[in-house]
Formats: sequence, C-alpha cells, structure tokens
Amino acid sequence: MRYAGLLAVLLTNLSLAAAPELPSTIRLSNGEWPPFTSAQLPHGGGLSRIVSEAFANEGFTVRYEWYPWKRALEIAKVVSVEGTAGWTLSPERQRDFLHSDPITQVRVVFFKRSSFQFDWTGKEQLTRYKIGITHGYNYGDAYLDLLARQALKPEVDYTDEANLTSLAAGRLDLFLVTPEVGLYLANRLNLHGLDYAKTPLTAGSSVHLLVSRRHPQARSLLEHFNRGLAKLKVAGKIDAYLQEASITPTHADPSKVGSEPTVKTP
Repeated sequence: MRYAGLLAVLLTNLSLAAAPELPSTIRLSNGEWPPFTSAQLPHGGGLSRIVSEAFANEGFTVRYEWYPWKRALEIAKVVSVEGTAGWTLSPERQRDFLHSDPITQVRVVFFKRSSFQFDWTGKEQLTRYKIGITHGYNYGDAYLDLLARQALKPEVDYTDEANLTSLAAGRLDLFLVTPEVGLYLANRLNLHGLDYAKTPLTAGSSVHLLVSRRHPQARSLLEHFNRGLAKLKVAGKIDAYLQEASITPTHADPSKVGSEPTVKTP
C-alpha cells in the first residue's frame, strides 16, 4: 500500500511537470478593424483593450502581432501564437477553434449614399443592387440565407476602405459593414454624404477570442480570459472602454456620416 501511494504521488508529479505552463506574455494575432482593433490606435483599439485588460486581471500581459485577417487566423490555427482576437463565430471557425465568452456584440448594416433611397425589411430581393462585401468576413446567418436563396449577388473587395470609397463614388449601391467601422473609416477617408439603413442585416453577433483546438493549454487560456472578462463586466469597464474608443452602444443609432464627426480619427 505504501508503494502504491508513492507511485500515485510520483505519477501526479510527473503529470504536472509534463503539463506546459502558460507564458506570462500572451501573444495574440490581430488585424485592422478600427475602431475595434488597429495597430494605429491607443491600446490597439477598444476591443483589443478589453482583451488585454481581461488577461491583465489574471496576471498576464498581452502582445499583439498584426496581420491581414486571413493570415491572423491561419497562424493562430497552427499555434504560432496563443490565440486571435475579435472574431464572430461560424461553423468553420468552431471546427478549428475554441472560443471565449462573448466580449461584445456587433451589428451589420447596409451603408449607402444619403441620396440613395433604400431600407431593409428582410424580405425583398437584393439582386438588383450592387452590394459590396469584404473578403474573408463573416456576415452572419441572415447573409448566408440571402446567398442560399440567391437573393443577393455580392461584389467582393479586399478592404473596407476600398468598399467605402467605391460606395461614395457610386460604383456600389450598398456596402455591408458594422456601423462603427463604417463611420470611423468614412470620417478618416473624408467621405461625405453617406448613411445607413436603419434596419440592420444582423441585429447582433457576438465577438470572441479564439484559441486553436491544437493548443495544449487552450482550455486553461480561455478559463483565465473568461474570469478576467467577467471582472471587467462587473466593474462596468467594458462599456467604458468601448465608449472611449468611440464605439457606440448597440442600442444607439448615429445617423449621418460626414456632418458632425461622430467618431474620432487617429
């Protein structure tokens, strides 16, 4: 019995020694999605700040590595970094990644020229409109339903900036984007006379931290992050950080772009 007890202790110690420890600095891939995330903004943007502070509540520091979004996801998948920040969920992503608790909610709206008469009821065919989307983005179930019904034929570009510029120039009728991103970029690009349809395509999609299922400490990372995030929520800091980054609450509805500066520029 004594030897059995010693063996159990030895095996436990070996197991603990074999389990890799989490690094004190968490490396996360990130991309340009201002004002939520950007290498050019204080704290890396409002969403990046929340992620950093959530880990800080658990004793970790965060270092962001900035890539195009597709590359950011790929290097997180193969565990070249600990995880990646700021993603909505899709079946493909959930196949490869575990995800955190929701960090915030985002909407997807139809940006348009102010002179262009359009509102979205959720029923009409959209094939007569030139609708821009950005390559690699997840626009949610409502968008996928439109594609499945052949009610929409999107025109793809590689950046939100390119799509907004095409919209302002009349090359597009509509552009799918979150209102905060559309407002921010339109002001930064000095594009006037744009607004968006009041009824969103997607009323609210949750945004998460993703960690590859291949990561040996994936669950531990997410447990730490979720605990730190919960502390931020209790302290009321999540809304405060978003508002400081000029990210409007989802119940607010800023109307015009290019009149008063609804968002700050870097």
